[in-house]
Amino acid sequence: ELWKCLAEFKKTGIQEEEIEQLKLKIRTAKAFEDQSLLNRAMNLCQFELMGDANGINEENEIYDKIKASHLLELANLILVKENCSALHVIPEKK
Repeated sequence: ELWKCLAEFKKTGIQEEEIEQLKLKIRTAKAFEDQSLLNRAMNLCQFELMGDANGINEENEIYDKIKASHLLELANLILVKENCSALHVIPEKK
């Protein structure tokens, strides 16, 4: 069922309006998250570990650049069965 859903997404994609709604949700969540001093410090540390502490100030600009075509391109590249790992659990015999 998961692969059927992913195939449908890769066929139809996502509307720009939906992308804009998601961006708004992300901005809202980040605004509430950044009210905590600990969260701001952790986010700053994360960006510093990635090599650019100023990235915390550019995060919204990065989200603004995301387009539906980018998501579709990544979905076709990454969401393929060849990239899947399967965990087979074999019960112990008693």
